Amino acid sequence: MNQQFVSLAGEVVGPGVLQQIPPPPSGEPEELCINATGVTKVDSYAAVAIQAAFQQHVAANPESTACLWAPADPECQRRLYSLLGNLPERCTLPDDFETPKRDPRSIIPAMAISNLEEAELIGRTIRVAGSTSRLGNLRLSAGQAQVLAIGAVALLDNALKHPTENPCSPLISCSIEAKSRNVQVVVHDLGKGVANKKAPLSLLRQGLEQSKGQLGGISSTTELLQRRGDDAVLVIRAGTAQARWSGSWETRDGGYSPGWGIGLTIERDQAHKAK
Repeated sequence: MNQQFVSLAGEVVGPGVLQQIPPPPSGEPEELCINATGVTKVDSYAAVAIQAAFQQHVAANPESTACLWAPADPECQRRLYSLLGNLPERCTLPDDFETPKRDPRSIIPAMAISNLEEAELIGRTIRVAGSTSRLGNLRLSAGQAQVLAIGAVALLDNALKHPTENPCSPLISCSIEAKSRNVQVVVHDLGKGVANKKAPLSLLRQGLEQSKGQLGGISSTTELLQRRGDDAVLVIRAGTAQARWSGSWETRDGGYSPGWGIGLTIERDQAHKAK
């Protein structure tokens, strides 16, 4: 069986990580090996990117397999293991891998969501898990947990309503960042609706304009953030199109990211410093 290798190193965080999702496999039986031994920092973007790579790979051929070489750094290894959750079928860790203790900052490990009922369950889980006493001073306020929960359901609903040649269901992850109090929810799917079309930036801008005033999805999420007044950022990656919202939208061209990825971050450290 042929092998494909993907190497990750250093701080694998932020929306730029989505650019490291490998291209679709050929369809022939193949093993995908993701070498993350040199990784020192990960977040929910890293989790959905790795899960997307694995799910895309094994969906291409029933004989294809995948494996992950975990970070050598123990704390980063623990965090990535917690953020990834259950790996897809035929995706494995090395035989000598020792399961670490779960990192409580992983509120929702990366997982595929196939319908709105599952999305609503994710929302309820964020409300409860984000406010658990196990998080100590990292615990979310009731309002912050509510915003993340509503945003997660809205963004998943948007992904579920607009499937476009997606080899797997939309993915979500929610976590508190490793070295801050900031909290993020990331939704990603490999659909080709914008990413693989001509002029993706123009299509993204058109979509953002059309979403204004509509219920659900991106528009409802930004309206909720504006009403609450949280220090929050919403980012989108779709092909070479990039967008960032922090009170208003800014759009530009950038590096290519497969599919459609959107991340919501509540910057609690910013709010804490301002007081």
